[in-house]
Amino acid sequence: MNGRSLLIMFFCFTLVSCYYDKEEYLYPDDFANICDTTNTTYTKDIAPIIDQYCVSCHGTSSPKAGISLTSYNEVKSVAQSGKLKGVINGEPGYSKMPPSGLLDECKRNKINNWINQNMPQ
Repeated sequence: MNGRSLLIMFFCFTLVSCYYDKEEYLYPDDFANICDTTNTTYTKDIAPIIDQYCVSCHGTSSPKAGISLTSYNEVKSVAQSGKLKGVINGEPGYSKMPPSGLLDECKRNKINNWINQNMPQ
């Protein structure tokens, strides 16, 4: 083979190999689990997070810190005060919640987006 043939083969392989360099082909599971923060609502997005991570301490007959999070109105009230955003993001002056460690980025983004959208039910 001469140098010209090798060069042509190199370019052919380069062009073919680039087809699968798209992330959605290489990591399909990552694209299936994209965090959707559009049209965030309490019922669809926020209540399941609150139920899973908050209600065990803030849903009893004597909720910790006197903060109950068992209904939309209670969660909305805490959100309006700025406390919800402060604790879930670990902002200075707030205790990080949940105590076991901050929520993952997607869950925090959903809650922050919900608050920024005026807390739709």
